[in-house]
Amino acid sequence: MKPLAPPIYEALHSLPVGVLVFRRSQLLWANRRACEVLDLRASLETETPNSPEGCSSGLKALLNKEFINLKGTVLRPLRLRHDPYTTCLLIEVTSLPYIDQFFTCVPFAEEILKYLFLNPYEGLNVVDRDGIIRYMSPTHERFLGIPTGQAIGRHVTEVIENTRLHIVARTGKAEIGHAQVMRGAERIVARIPIRQNGTTVGAVGKIMFKDLSQVKHLAERLESLRQEVDYYKKELSYLRRATFTLDSLIGSSPIFEDLKRQIRRAAEVDLPVLIIGETGTGKECVAHAIHNLSARKRNPMVTVNCAAIPAGLFESELFGYEPGSFTNAAKTGKVGKFELAHGSTIFLDEIGDMPMDVQSKLLRVLQEGYIEKLGSKKPVPVDFRVVCATNKGWEFLQDPRCFRQDLFYRISAITISVPPLRERKEDIPLLVDHFIDKFNRRYGKAIKGISREALMVFCEYDWPGNIRQLENEVSRACSFADKDVIGLEHCSDYIQGFSKKATFKSGATNCNAIWDRECVVRSGEREALLAALRESKGNKAKAANILGFSRTTLYKKMKKFGIPVRSS
Repeated sequence: MKPLAPPIYEALHSLPVGVLVFRRSQLLWANRRACEVLDLRASLETETPNSPEGCSSGLKALLNKEFINLKGTVLRPLRLRHDPYTTCLLIEVTSLPYIDQFFTCVPFAEEILKYLFLNPYEGLNVVDRDGIIRYMSPTHERFLGIPTGQAIGRHVTEVIENTRLHIVARTGKAEIGHAQVMRGAERIVARIPIRQNGTTVGAVGKIMFKDLSQVKHLAERLESLRQEVDYYKKELSYLRRATFTLDSLIGSSPIFEDLKRQIRRAAEVDLPVLIIGETGTGKECVAHAIHNLSARKRNPMVTVNCAAIPAGLFESELFGYEPGSFTNAAKTGKVGKFELAHGSTIFLDEIGDMPMDVQSKLLRVLQEGYIEKLGSKKPVPVDFRVVCATNKGWEFLQDPRCFRQDLFYRISAITISVPPLRERKEDIPLLVDHFIDKFNRRYGKAIKGISREALMVFCEYDWPGNIRQLENEVSRACSFADKDVIGLEHCSDYIQGFSKKATFKSGATNCNAIWDRECVVRSGEREALLAALRESKGNKAKAANILGFSRTTLYKKMKKFGIPVRSS
């Protein structure tokens, strides 16, 4: 340890802890607190005794005992040895649990102490109960233009403008993150009271930010992080929401309303359901809607994609296995999908891709109501409802060479056919609006709608990929849109190619018209009527004018679609 440098003298003098520095047995220096409790001369930092024999009785006690009791205060000497020097701290016993641990466990404790008082990046001030400055860091002295040590002993208001440090020292109430103007510059400061035995004895002032731009940058960073957190919360919510309710099924065409009626009826009973439909028609959404309307909705539905499971893993995935039942089996075994679906619904998607040997075992589970894990002969009872889906069609399922007929009859107690999009084109405008809104929410965009020309092409196209293809096309157009309305020029090549060959009833080509009456009314008259009534705030004459026909026709159409005719 090197002898203390002059700049740290005042810092150590302000400490409530006694500090002494020895070289072997010779006392070199002591701060004011040590002088008080040991009855040493106040000028010890300049005149030091040559040997312990010349010291006071308190110092002799310090050198010979582990604990000393001076003036009613029990102190413990804590020695930090760095040959040939020793620093001795006189610690009050009540402070030992924290200070003792700090100095004994941190090998560079002295460096930390120096940093706290001599930190060149932050200003530090210490005042007593009366607001008298007891310590000011060199950094703050330079900032205020005060010679070293000249602030000590003066009232803080004489040295620092706009300060409240003396108020904090008197009230004992901390002030964190307050703005303070010093020498024409606005700083962000912290004022913290110092307490001893439950009484406020002073306060510490510290500059937290030297420039408000730092605070602004920090606020911007925090806002950026908050937005990221909000985004990931939405994404997590989106990923976790693996369920769809009946309200999630978009459409109002007669064929789609009939599908919703079938879903409600199927949900009222606990019979197996077979959902048949082309790829992309929304069979999984139908399955979720059935589950969420059923008595089993409190438990999450278990989904199995039969087309994605390798043939050799079907049994272990569906029925589970015991530890060590086969090579590379997990030591803890595995719970099968049917066991996970106990008390809930299991959805077997693309069941037409299930191997024939697994079909026979599935039939047994459905008939007997229990499973047998691989490697175990103990039956496990399970209570579940099975909902299956396939895109293979009736011909495939009724061919005994492709699908077991006894299993087909077992899973098809209720059959639901999901219509392809080409059979319910009047729902396309609603679906387009839904997908645009979904895209906006997910990516923070502000696409307002679709042009007349593009919507007409969408309504004429047959959509072999059904709703999945439509959603991908809308998302693609939203991504490439250079304005707030997606147009035909933003669509894929095959949609643009189709538009060149297709013929339409209307020859208008105004791509800036978000809402085309002819196309929208033709595709979803009821929604167009409701939208016009909302826009006109219930005024029938204005609504009829918006739609382009007479009030008499408006009343007829309102009656046709079950819209109340009474005044709003």
